[in-house]
Amino acid sequence: MQIKSETWLAATNQRWKVVVAVCGGLATLVSFAWFVSSLDDDGALGRTLAAFAGSGSFTVAWTLSAVRCPSCGHRPVWRLLRTERADAWVARLLTLERCPSCGWSDTQFR
Repeated sequence: MQIKSETWLAATNQRWKVVVAVCGGLATLVSFAWFVSSLDDDGALGRTLAAFAGSGSFTVAWTLSAVRCPSCGHRPVWRLLRTERADAWVARLLTLERCPSCGWSDTQFR
């Protein structure tokens, strides 16, 4: 997944936040696989469930709250999740050219 350098995320120096969200998603997948593999082991079940729930909760909270507009403080991920199709919100986030709330764009940086 590559984020173009002329996007709103790049202009606001928030691409790294998307990378953290992707890493959190990968950690959640790994902890889910660990949880499923430990279903037969009662001793490990609690630990693996905690790891899965913790990494999943962190990832969702981070993804919803980390990216913010420097102008209005709006969180575009939350708005995109509510307004875009489930299979389109990530692509839309990665290609934003301005804040979907206030219209602030990277031209203010230049």
